[in-house]
Amino acid sequence: PELVNDYLLPMTGAIWSCSVQSIERYPSLYLLRFMANHMLLGAKGHRQWRMIPGGADRYVDAVLRGFGGRVRAHSPVRSLESAGGEVRVATDRGVETFDAAVLAVHSDHALRLIKDPSPLERQVLSAIPYRRNEAVVHTDRAVLPKRRLAWASWNYYRAPASGREASVTYNLNVLQHLQSPEPICVTLNPLRPLRREKVIAELSFAHPVFSAEAFAAQGRIDELNRSGNRFFCGAWAGWGFHEDGLVSGLKAAGSVRAWAARPEIQAKFAYAQRDLRGLGQAYPAQAG
Repeated sequence: PELVNDYLLPMTGAIWSCSVQSIERYPSLYLLRFMANHMLLGAKGHRQWRMIPGGADRYVDAVLRGFGGRVRAHSPVRSLESAGGEVRVATDRGVETFDAAVLAVHSDHALRLIKDPSPLERQVLSAIPYRRNEAVVHTDRAVLPKRRLAWASWNYYRAPASGREASVTYNLNVLQHLQSPEPICVTLNPLRPLRREKVIAELSFAHPVFSAEAFAAQGRIDELNRSGNRFFCGAWAGWGFHEDGLVSGLKAAGSVRAWAARPEIQAKFAYAQRDLRGLGQAYPAQAG
């Protein structure tokens, strides 16, 4: 019980930013496989976790600089639906029709956007829900262990009354090698109040909740991306990390190329092969 309650549950809850109850429903095989891959099952050795200097938006900027198409910012999509073999997309600027659409958003968000989801889309997307997490950036060291030598990248606090709820605090000075007089921390879903004068910012994030049903749905994403002209990708297709979003996006791009190479699509849109030639060189087609 000590290993489970004092290490396994809080550690994995910290990794996926989810509750103890969610972790308890997590399939043990997938959990152990993930922890073994990240060297979390032993006292010696660990993976080298890396960060992007300046924040994750730096590699988004790098992608945009090399993108040959047109990016339409500040145009949130409100809904999309099928329209005679095409995809009708509604934004704040009006309604437009496209040959196909890639939904690179959270699984639950994608399902809310689609006005006419197919049974397969509904089955896959609804099986991978998201959980809202409140994050507080602060310098209140009261949430860290009393002994400074015990300060770690991830620290958890468990409510003494029930012992079942836990909140996680990331020590950014350790994680991102920050230099500051006071430790800069991020606490998810704090269980005890933080000193207001120590609070820097309050944010809200959503993280995927994995389960046996979610992993089964992940196994059908390729099938989903072969089923029509709506394609899906996101970190929810893997372990929930940025790298998983990248891998999922590359697979979706391959599915788009395979769709565009179909004879009936090329017959309808003679320009498809020409315009997608660069895409096809970069991303291999998915079989199907």
